[in-house]
This record gives sequence, structure tokens and C-alpha cells, in this order.
Amino acid sequence: MRLHDVVYDDSKVKSKIVLEKHITKGNERQRVILNGVLRKELQKYIDSVCCTFSRNDASIKSQKRSAFSPLTISQLFARLYKKAGIEGASSHSGRRQFITTLAEKQVNVRVIQALARHKSLNTTMLYVDINDKKLGNAVELMEF
Repeated sequence: MRLHDVVYDDSKVKSKIVLEKHITKGNERQRVILNGVLRKELQKYIDSVCCTFSRNDASIKSQKRSAFSPLTISQLFARLYKKAGIEGASSHSGRRQFITTLAEKQVNVRVIQALARHKSLNTTMLYVDINDKKLGNAVELMEF
């Protein structure tokens, strides 16, 4: 993403980022909705790191001062997870956790599907993690 994708002309972070189709996995134009906490953190990053960037520069640059490729972004996430002590995580883990957390908070599954940008509801459901604790909690809801 370029800086102009993330901020308005006044350098304030947008609440909705539009991803043009040439940079998305599905080759379709997509929108990403940002919550207030993420916008605040992005604003700190923009103000401290991107203040010398042009609006056409990549919003996140590699050590070589160029845009990351999809592979290098995946590798970066792997290093960050490892530094944080999170074992077995991948660039996709955050996506799975996001979807699972929304499901646990009882967000409507169609809303989750839209946020995940899945065409099929079945694909969205595959992302929701299930474990014995969750199954036990569900059974305890039953009153006899």
C-alpha cells in the first residue's frame, strides 16, 4: 500500500482503506475498515516514520527503502511472532484469530464473512477455531 492509500491529504489516517484490485489476493477491489485503536497506532507510525515519505511511497518500507513483497511480509510476520514468543504462528494466524474472536463475541456470521472478504460462508466457518473448552462452555449453557 502507498501512503496515499492510508492517509488523507492532511496526513490523518483514514477509517477505511480501499485496496485496489492489483494488490489483492483475489484481484478484486476491497475495503478494510480500521478501528479507533488501530488508527491511533497507525497515526503514531505515520507521524514518526512516514513524515519524510512522499504520498506515492510505500507506507511500510524494507531496509532497502522499497516496498515489501508478499513473501517478505510473511517472513517479517514470522520473525515478529518468534520475537514475541508465539510459537507456530504465521502471517495467517492473525486472520484466523480475528475471525475466531468475532465469532466468540457473537458478531453476525455474515458480517464476519464480509470483513474476511470471503465469497463463501463455508470458508469463513473454516477459520473459526473450536476446542474442548469452547465445546464445554456451550454445553454448560443448556438448562434442564
